[in-house]
Amino acid sequence: MRNLASCLSEHAVRVSDSSCSGAGNNKNISLAIFDRNSFQNSVTCLYKTRLISTAKELFFKLTWSKTNTGPSLSVSIDDNTQVLREMEGKQSYKHGGLVISIHWDFSSARYTCYAPDPVDNNFYVIVMADSEFALLLGDLSTDYVKMFENTCSRGIPIAQYSLVCRKEQVFTHGVYRTKSRFADNGKVHEIMIKCKGDSWDVKNSGLSVWVDKKKVVHEQRLYWNFRGNQVMFVDGLPVDFMWDFHDWWFGGPSGCAVFVFRTRSSLESRPWLEEDELQKEQSFSGFSLLIQALKSP
Repeated sequence: MRNLASCLSEHAVRVSDSSCSGAGNNKNISLAIFDRNSFQNSVTCLYKTRLISTAKELFFKLTWSKTNTGPSLSVSIDDNTQVLREMEGKQSYKHGGLVISIHWDFSSARYTCYAPDPVDNNFYVIVMADSEFALLLGDLSTDYVKMFENTCSRGIPIAQYSLVCRKEQVFTHGVYRTKSRFADNGKVHEIMIKCKGDSWDVKNSGLSVWVDKKKVVHEQRLYWNFRGNQVMFVDGLPVDFMWDFHDWWFGGPSGCAVFVFRTRSSLESRPWLEEDELQKEQSFSGFSLLIQALKSP
């Protein structure tokens, strides 16, 4: 039986005929849930930062989740996780010889019933490493930077950072919609994933995926091909779409179906990393959208 790492389709579907562009910084990736039959439980974003002063690379993981008292945000660097329990505040700690400071305010942010992260940019989350801005999120971060710099006698450098991976955990009945920008200069694309059948429904099982209302994946033999891969072109970029229904259908440990959209810099680059390398998030190149789908109760 082939595993997910070895599945590669020879057919590619072109969504956009625009000229090829690089993966870019992906700073402004915009995703939103808008399907009333599904809702997100948590959203995790992994950002890669290269400091201007030392060229050191840092990886920040931000997780938005729902709690009984409202939205919650945690910020992690390596294994050090800070839970931001208040809607507004700041806190500092030492990590690897750096002083990490987190400043945030999402008290005015708006949310939907279906997603834990804000639906607009009326918030800011700022991470500083020593005396350098390492991560700026939300449109209010610009005003905060200006206010902060007014209190200093010199300008504060802003590091180069990019969003390299976003993971959405969703409860669904089989139809899920979201949005994604696969390149920094690309357009925001609407994505819909629809699956039907179960492990006992061999005849009627199937998987379909639409990007901007164009069907790019149509797998009718999902019972036999519960793991697979197909290549599409979006804004000139090769994007691998991978799926794995094993645990969803056969009661595996996670109990979820997994869908991955991942950009590649060229057709020659590898479409998928081996399982041990998947744990090394800093080895990611381009941008990845990972969706973990659990069956709605």
